[in-house]
Amino acid sequence: MELFKLYVRSELVVVFLSSTYHEKPWTRLEYGAIYSRRYGNGDKDKNTLMFIKVEDFNCKELALSEGDGYIDATKETNENIASIIIKKWELIDQRSKAQAQGAISV
Repeated sequence: MELFKLYVRSELVVVFLSSTYHEKPWTRLEYGAIYSRRYGNGDKDKNTLMFIKVEDFNCKELALSEGDGYIDATKETNENIASIIIKKWELIDQRSKAQAQGAISV
């Protein structure tokens, strides 16, 4: 269950969704851990998950709805996708540092 621990401890998880993502054994195992993180009782903020669509995928198989939000990489450049991921990481990192400083100063 090291994979599960990795997804739980990670500050940011980026999932690249393809048309066959839900069919492969490895990615089903991966998504099980991601699903647990997203809907479980853990203390991780759901905003630390990013879904990136690289081609059409089956929302129902992944228990996602159109409203769950994902970045459509088919309409963006690779550079823009990378920039979005970096910006998201920077926001999470800033929030983590602010929370750590708040805990120290209390």
